[in-house]
Amino acid sequence: MEDGNIGDEASSDEPWDYLFDVKYTSYAGYVTSSLKLAELLEKYEYSTSTRFRCLKSGKHFGKKFEKSGACDPKVRIWDTQNNADPYIRYDGTPFIIMGKKVLECHQGFDRDSKTNQKKQTKSPASDHTFKRKRRLVQSTKKKDCPARIKIRHVVKILNYKVSDKDKPSRKFVPQVKKDLHDNTAELVFQHRFYVSLPLEEVHRNHMKGAASSIMQPMDSRISNYIKKVVTEHGVTSTLKMKLLIEVFLKQSIFPDSPLPPKHNKRFWPSLKDIYNHMAVQFLKLRDSSFDQ
Repeated sequence: MEDGNIGDEASSDEPWDYLFDVKYTSYAGYVTSSLKLAELLEKYEYSTSTRFRCLKSGKHFGKKFEKSGACDPKVRIWDTQNNADPYIRYDGTPFIIMGKKVLECHQGFDRDSKTNQKKQTKSPASDHTFKRKRRLVQSTKKKDCPARIKIRHVVKILNYKVSDKDKPSRKFVPQVKKDLHDNTAELVFQHRFYVSLPLEEVHRNHMKGAASSIMQPMDSRISNYIKKVVTEHGVTSTLKMKLLIEVFLKQSIFPDSPLPPKHNKRFWPSLKDIYNHMAVQFLKLRDSSFDQ
């Protein structure tokens, strides 16, 4: 495919392969829970030294399907979008599409460039014309990288599964819709998250592999840990926090595997990054104490 997300072309073994419930290739397959999806994405990012952010997500993506709340849902037998990515393969089981989510490389397109330009050109409101500016080596980390992870969330209705060899038929769709509105009908649902991962060569205009880890933002688990330690224990020393982060890495994130290299800023933030996260949390605590 043109965007580099692949289906059947690649089948090499990768470190995240075992996390697929059903694997088509090392870059395509599906998992059956949101927890497994999160684990798959974390393993993929860590193994490829990449980082992705949410670009868009459907309002029902990742949510539980409720029979009583079903408002004439669209029941499908096969995926009518032949060029969809990821494509939902026919297995004889009717399904409902809950939504789609797209993640883009954190060094993708700069979607705030116009807003930032307006801020830079805006004149100061005071009588003084001098305004101290930060000296930046580069104005933005964005490099227009096109790499994306694409996910489709569907709910399979297992009661009506037919043989894969049978010719696809919609003859039982009316009965499926009727049962969806009937609270007495016992239907068996299975959530599936079909995932399409990009190849490494899809990333463009920025460093790849281990070298790219020096540009990665802090892992959310570490930033949440800093907030917790500041809030519950009142730690004020950045050096002490750095030691606590190392213990947290060994005990919680990598208990049974080697720690990542020290140049990986996702897991080894600088003292300045640690200080900034601590300062934000202290400001929140101060503001909350004023409100009481």
